[in-house]
Amino acid sequence: MKAAAPVRLTAAGVALLCVLAGCNRSDGQASPVSSAPASGTSSESTTTEAATPADYSALLITSEDIDSSEPFTAEPPILNPNGEAGVSGRFFAEDSSMIGSTIRVLADPAEAARVLELTSNGVSNVAGRREPSPIGTNGSVIAGTSLDQITGITVLTFSEQNAVVTLEFDGPYGKLEGLPAELIDSVARRQLEILRARLPEMAPPPPLPVAATIGGKPVDVRGPVVCKYWNGRSTIIAGNSVLKIVVELEPDASVVHRVELANVDDVYLSSPGNMATVTKAGNTYTVIGTASGESDTTPPRQVTEPFEISLTCP
Repeated sequence: MKAAAPVRLTAAGVALLCVLAGCNRSDGQASPVSSAPASGTSSESTTTEAATPADYSALLITSEDIDSSEPFTAEPPILNPNGEAGVSGRFFAEDSSMIGSTIRVLADPAEAARVLELTSNGVSNVAGRREPSPIGTNGSVIAGTSLDQITGITVLTFSEQNAVVTLEFDGPYGKLEGLPAELIDSVARRQLEILRARLPEMAPPPPLPVAATIGGKPVDVRGPVVCKYWNGRSTIIAGNSVLKIVVELEPDASVVHRVELANVDDVYLSSPGNMATVTKAGNTYTVIGTASGESDTTPPRQVTEPFEISLTCP
């Protein structure tokens, strides 16, 4: 994604989110908002660190669960792929067919529903039309070909309780018909059965520290969350180079000075922050508002988007 240069706002409004409780303590523990110093030039910062997730390998199908005349051999499973709680595994046949299952475990079903939408919308390795699927909750399936139109691929996504599943079925290399629909259905249903039986026995991970919806759609904010006190103001920074959120406000959360969302569909959205609405629950701050920006295209495209963001400070 191309980074756009900062631009002036084209519309008033804002959305902000921030966490400032305890952001200035060196021991990383939360302290009341009022405990931040009223003046000064610097202070300690706190950063979220991922806790060691549980071992979710028991949620994964095995080669014995694949009812096929062509035997499939399992690769060693990968625990917590991409640093996210869960497990993934791949199974190969001699003709180069592949079945892959990736399970992401979330804190609760609501979080899983949001991540499922992100996951389904993010499928990009298959050319085809997404259709509803009867497997799991809010299941969908794309049956088509690889982007180079060489191999038949089917990708199925669904949620079950607090887990999100992505199943990929690749046919033999060079064959466009892909794997049989009966095999796809049986593997998907078996994966669902395993989740229903074993997921309730496993401890869920903690909630994600950031949840963001921009323009009515959830967006994936990854990377650490840093909360700090600097020059008399509290600042929170979340995300990475792909999508970053920056919020600057008074230590008592009475005034928002700056909100930046960079980049959303190649548009740098920002706001001075003085029209934000903020609610606080514990160390979690939820901000609802509107931000605007201009795309780095020719001709420039003016964009104004509502958003809601919640973030938890460590």
